[in-house]
Parts: sequence; structure tokens; C-alpha cells
Amino acid sequence: MNIFNIFSGRTYTDAGSSLISPDGEVFSKVFNGYLTQDGDLIQKVGNGFMNMTTGVQSQTGDPFEDEE
Repeated sequence: MNIFNIFSGRTYTDAGSSLISPDGEVFSKVFNGYLTQDGDLIQKVGNGFMNMTTGVQSQTGDPFEDEE
């Protein structure tokens, strides 16, 4: 299942044990979320995701982007 973010317009490809962004960044699946290449945790929260470092949630932005 791919993940589409309406705020960034980006579609992330689910590759089973990882998630791949349109520009090739790989997010490793851990427990109930994903780990970025920089070590940030993006946790599943309800029906969306939250970047635990930046505080960005998929309901208000794109938690997979580097911006705070």
C-alpha cells in the first residue's frame, strides 16, 4: 500500500520492510512506524503518522519531510 500526503503531494512507496520517497530516500520499518536515515522516528498515530522529532503530523503536514 502506498502512502499519499495531501500537503506535500508526494506518494511514498511501501516496499514491505521499508518506505521509499519519490526522491529515493528510504525509511526503515520499525515496530509501528518508520526510522529515517537521520535516526528520526515517524510513529503511527491513529490513521496517520507523526514525526517524533519535528512534531509534524500527517493531518497537518508531511512527517516524512525534513522540515520542522
